[in-house]
Amino acid sequence: MNVRRILSLAQSGALLPYALGRFATVRKVYSRLNGLRYPLDRRTSRGPVNDPIFPAVDVVRAVQELREDAVAFRFDLPTPLVDEIHDFARRGLCKSSGFQGHRPFEEIASGQTIEGQRLAMAEVINPLGCDAIRRIVESEALRQTCMRYLGYQPPKADIRLFWSFVSNLSENERRQQFQTIDYHVDIHDFNFCYAHFYLTDTDALSGAHVMVRGSHTRKPLTWLIGSARKSDAQIASRYTSNDVLTIEGPAGTGFLEDTSCYHKALPPLERMRLLLQIRYH
Repeated sequence: MNVRRILSLAQSGALLPYALGRFATVRKVYSRLNGLRYPLDRRTSRGPVNDPIFPAVDVVRAVQELREDAVAFRFDLPTPLVDEIHDFARRGLCKSSGFQGHRPFEEIASGQTIEGQRLAMAEVINPLGCDAIRRIVESEALRQTCMRYLGYQPPKADIRLFWSFVSNLSENERRQQFQTIDYHVDIHDFNFCYAHFYLTDTDALSGAHVMVRGSHTRKPLTWLIGSARKSDAQIASRYTSNDVLTIEGPAGTGFLEDTSCYHKALPPLERMRLLLQIRYH
């Protein structure tokens, strides 16, 4: 890590989580301390959860899957919610590291600006302006699963809604625009749980998410020091092909993930992707 990166982390208050958040023992201690500050609601944290948005979710099973594999499925969105969010994203203003200020989606839908700047991604501003997103963020199944997994009521929920475009950008150009095409673990905080929702049909040619199951608890000791990124070759040297999961699915596909596992995004090659991402921490 270079000096500029260290200074940036220090200024943002993220240096300590970056240095220590990758250790499972530290995360467990943090969860127990946060359990005292944000205790579980014992009236609702034991029994089954009935959620109209996610009727197929078994919270107990989802928590167990997260603990074992770092991922839990069956959090699929109803079609009306998918349509509402997709329409909101197409009508919204976007921001990107590829241009200054905010621009309407229709102006950058081709994957480049009117000035010819090619884009890897663009984030829709004010996602909570969409009623469907607010309902998802506050859904009982999501909050209960994350709460029981983390061991405390997460006080924060960070929401991102963003487009990933088809582009012939080089890998380095994608990295410069902060597209996470390399395997990495998230260490921006001591503990967290993510919810991901595809709002467009998504496969390996349209920006699918790739993760290494079980790698949130199975990492070589030497990998806990230094860079959080790993190459495809390094991942292949440590994990089997059965561990690597490319998550594909139609619009509405949803899953929860402990992103302290190794994961990355495939760059879209044929169709752009719209993704809703919620981080509980």
